Amino acid sequence: MKKIKLFLILFILAIVIVISNSIILPKYIYSLDKVSSMLNSATIPENIYIHIYSYTVDYTSYSDIYVKDNIEYHYDKVISNNFNIDDYNIDAISIYNGTKTISISNIDKTIFVFNNTYSVSVLETLSKNSFFTAIEQHGLYEHCGIYKYCRKETVNGKKCIKVSMTDNYDNKINVDYYYIDLETNLILKQEAYSGNNIDELELGRIDTYEYYFNSVTDDDILEFDINDYPDYEYTEW
Repeated sequence: MKKIKLFLILFILAIVIVISNSIILPKYIYSLDKVSSMLNSATIPENIYIHIYSYTVDYTSYSDIYVKDNIEYHYDKVISNNFNIDDYNIDAISIYNGTKTISISNIDKTIFVFNNTYSVSVLETLSKNSFFTAIEQHGLYEHCGIYKYCRKETVNGKKCIKVSMTDNYDNKINVDYYYIDLETNLILKQEAYSGNNIDELELGRIDTYEYYFNSVTDDDILEFDINDYPDYEYTEW
């Protein structure tokens, strides 16, 4: 009888430990402050290739970003999923080299060159900013940017934590989910849901991010030559 009681006690204790480690403790370990620190600590190396895929009901977009030697090269393609609306269609190249921004539209056949002091910061293109925007909104409006730790998940073979930011309105709710790589602290995926209530949420947008460190060569970043675009309208500011 004593052995049975001891077994039951140990069994219950094991269950409590499992629940604590998998459900209770992570909620405290991955607090809003902790996750904010994780995202702020994420660094982008000087040489990196990033592929971004986005999907909504209205459009599908692909972005290839190459960074090397303080030059940032973007190729963006957006395809409208609505045959009645072609405003979403984009086929463009952007080049940033610290002193100039070159924007090439292959659809409109236009080239705009802006002389500036743009500093390369590829993180500006990532969804990290929307996370911190939600925090700022929560500071202004309590019903916006409500943080929650969800659980751990695997995205493309990488261990992540899944957290959410929720906006509660009278007749609508918006929930953004962020999947953060535990190794690099970079966001690998973002999902945006909305609906009349928590039980009627529908996926409105999904963004995925793939990072390839120290993979960019000189061949990936094309040098701009106006002679390659004889039919394009050229404007420099």
